[in-house]
Amino acid sequence: MWDSFIPDLLVAAFGAALTVGIAYVTYVVRVRRGEAQAIRSLLREMHNRRALAVRSERPIPGAATLDDFRRCTSSVISMRAEVRHARDRSRNLSAVQEPLAKMTSALNRYLSESAADPDEYPALLGNLRRKLEPLAVELAAFEHIEPLLPGHGAR
Repeated sequence: MWDSFIPDLLVAAFGAALTVGIAYVTYVVRVRRGEAQAIRSLLREMHNRRALAVRSERPIPGAATLDDFRRCTSSVISMRAEVRHARDRSRNLSAVQEPLAKMTSALNRYLSESAADPDEYPALLGNLRRKLEPLAVELAAFEHIEPLLPGHGAR
């Protein structure tokens, strides 16, 4: 009995370490896949947003009463929620968190500026799209995927 105690103890310790190592690798892979999925989803969502599609940026008098203004505002609020979701699912890496934080800031800036001057919302949407494009490219480069530019896939 005591002759096999040390080898049995070594086998048990090795098995436990191997189990912990496999569990850790599985956890890291799952977190990384969740992050990648959230970023890809965000980029696809922004790519297909009609609010960010290229259009005339001329002021529209009385825009506050138009359905298009309300739909665009709602779309930007929805995008902000998508960015927040991606931030929650992402690791605390500056390569991911910084572009997402800048996206949130740009979306918030659009919402406050368009609320202050609704007639200028087409120009503000153009500015928003131009601010989001390099951030989308940055996130796509981090994920090693082809960049989907905001609004360019809208129908």
